[in-house]
Amino acid sequence: MNRGVAVHGSAELLEQIKITSSGRTTEIRHFHVEGAPTWLMVPALGVEARYYDRLGVAMAALGFGFAAVDVPGHGAHNLRAKRGVDYGYREVVEDVCAAAAELRQHIDGELILGGHSLGGQAALIAANEAPVDRVCVVACCIPWIENWDGSVRRQTALASYAFPILSKAFGYYPGHLVKFAGREGRLLMMEWANVVKTGVYPAELQNELLKLEKPVTAVDVVGDMWAPARAVDQLKDVVPSASLTRKTIEDGPWKPGIEAHFKWATKPDHTAAFLAQCLFPDDLPDRFV
Repeated sequence: MNRGVAVHGSAELLEQIKITSSGRTTEIRHFHVEGAPTWLMVPALGVEARYYDRLGVAMAALGFGFAAVDVPGHGAHNLRAKRGVDYGYREVVEDVCAAAAELRQHIDGELILGGHSLGGQAALIAANEAPVDRVCVVACCIPWIENWDGSVRRQTALASYAFPILSKAFGYYPGHLVKFAGREGRLLMMEWANVVKTGVYPAELQNELLKLEKPVTAVDVVGDMWAPARAVDQLKDVVPSASLTRKTIEDGPWKPGIEAHFKWATKPDHTAAFLAQCLFPDDLPDRFV
C-alpha cells in the first residue's frame, strides 16, 4: 500500500522520542510512517543516531518507518564515560530493549530490530528480550580474531591488548586519541577485547545469543574490512537457533576498507531500496512513491 510519504528533508518526518532506562536517558530519532513496519537501528561504536538520518528519510520515502537510538556515550544519551562512570555491553543492551519497548507504543506495524557493527551485536543480544518481530543487522560480525586475515588481523590483535591497558590508565577508553571509535566505557572495551581473543561474550550475553529464535537477516558490504563476508557468515553459528538469511550490498560509491564499513548508511540512493527489499521482500513493490 502506498502511504503517501514523499519528503526530502528529515525535519518533515523526524519525531524525537525521549526514553529512560535504569536511570539513564536517551533519545530515539523516529522517521514515522503511519501503519508501516519500522526498522530500529542501533548505531556502530562511536556513532550517533543522527548519522543514519539520510537513510531514515530514504526509507520513509519508500513507505517504511525508520528509527535510530543513541547509546551510552553518544548523541542525546546522558551517560558519558569518565573515571568512575562506566558501562559495558549490558547497559547498551538494556537501553536497546527500552528503546524498542517505547517505539512499539508509537507504531502499529511490525518492528524490526537492526544494528550496525557493534550495534548489530547489541541488537542480536537484545532481540530475545526486546518486543521486536525479527532482526536485521548490517556490516556486523562477532569481532573474533579468527574472522580476519593479514593487516586487519594484526591490528585487531594489537588493539585487543592495547585498548584495555589504555582504558585502565584513563578510567575510560580514549577513542579520540587512538582514532578508533569515541570516548567509550572502560568495561565495554574490555569486554570487546575479550571477544576478540575468545569469540565469546560474557556468559549472560552469550546465552541470549544461543537462545535467539527470531528470524535474522545479516547484510554484508563488499569491500568492508571490519565485517568481511566470511565473518558475517559465521553469525549462523553465533545464533544457531535462529533462521538466518544472508544478503550482500554490492560495490557502491565508497572505497573498499573503512569507507565500505560506514558509508553505506550515508549513501541511501545506493542502499535504501536494496535494504528495503532485504527487509520487506513481499511488501516493497506497492511502496514506491
